[in-house]
Amino acid sequence: MNFLQHQVGEPTIYLYLKVKTNAKENAFEQPVKIGDVEYLGLRIKALPIDGKANKEIINFLAKTLGLKKSMITIVKGEASNLKKIALSTNDINILKQKIIFNTRISE
Repeated sequence: MNFLQHQVGEPTIYLYLKVKTNAKENAFEQPVKIGDVEYLGLRIKALPIDGKANKEIINFLAKTLGLKKSMITIVKGEASNLKKIALSTNDINILKQKIIFNTRISE
């Protein structure tokens, strides 16, 4: 699960996403590797107009990962389908379990 990056002692976990907009439903997809970076796939119903898709990404992640919206920040890729998301938590094992449960991927 290289799409989740965490340094010991740091209060933030970084999640790398490859987003597909205008989907039938919001859902995680299988990871994909682009260059040296692995991205978790994410389908989002919203279109990337006026930040609607970014807002929906934050809402979906908050609900699915059990985090407050204020704990989720898009740090790179606001206008791109490749995103780096900062999650203000250091409990990487819980995040892994929730992602596996919601995508049925194995470690």
